[in-house]
Parts: sequence; structure tokens; C-alpha cells
Amino acid sequence: MTFATGPHPPYIRFVISVFTFLEVASAMIRRTHNKHRAYSLLYQIKDSWKRSIKPAPPLATKDLTSFERLVDSLVETTMKFRTPSFDSIHAQTIYMYDCDYLVTWNKTDFQGLKRAVRKLKILTPSEMTQELSQRQRLELRGI
Repeated sequence: MTFATGPHPPYIRFVISVFTFLEVASAMIRRTHNKHRAYSLLYQIKDSWKRSIKPAPPLATKDLTSFERLVDSLVETTMKFRTPSFDSIHAQTIYMYDCDYLVTWNKTDFQGLKRAVRKLKILTPSEMTQELSQRQRLELRGI
């Protein structure tokens, strides 16, 4: 996470679904069992992410005109990539922004997306950390 929120090469851009904050909030309240502590942690993360990671909506701003339109687009994404309901939000964001990487603990849920976006690498957080470290080492050697 330090690599994502700290200084990094300009050719690397981090994007997250705006709904990631909802998932983080859910995890925090279930782990802390304390609403105030969960909010405090969430705002700390949200503020640091806003400075370095672009929270992205799952639809173009001009298309975010109604809740029904959002749901309809997510239904289409679910059908297209065969993703579980909440993962469809992330799949749509990845597809819309033509991302190179998807970092997730549940890689198998995104195989339909992987077939559609052939360049996409789907990695766990620890695999992504290794990938970034390797890229950084290669960059330092001028490769």
C-alpha cells in the first residue's frame, strides 16, 4: 500500500472503484465492532487514497444520471463477464478504464473479464507487491 500511496513512477497510475470504500467500510466495522473507530480508519484511508489513487465511478459521469441506469449497466456487465453481483461494479470499472491490473483476493470471479480484456493481469495483493518490486528493481537497473 505504501507504494500506491507514496511516490511512484509517473507511468504507473492506480485506479479503484468508488465502491471499494464500501467494501473497506464493511470489513472495518466487522473487524473493529466499533462504529467510531471504523469511521476514523475509513477516513484516514480515504484521504490518503484521494491524494494518490483515483477513485473511479463505474460509469462515465455523463451516464450517471439515475440509479436505474447504473443498475442496468451493472446487469449488462454481470451478463457479459459472468461476475458475482458486487464484483460486477469492479469489472465494469476495470473494463471502462482499460486497466492493466486487477488486484483482488478472489481472482476466479473475474475470469470472464480476463477473457474480454486480454492484457489484464489479475493478481492477489501479495502478487502485486511482488510485481511492483520486480518492476522497481528492473527500473533501477535500467531495463
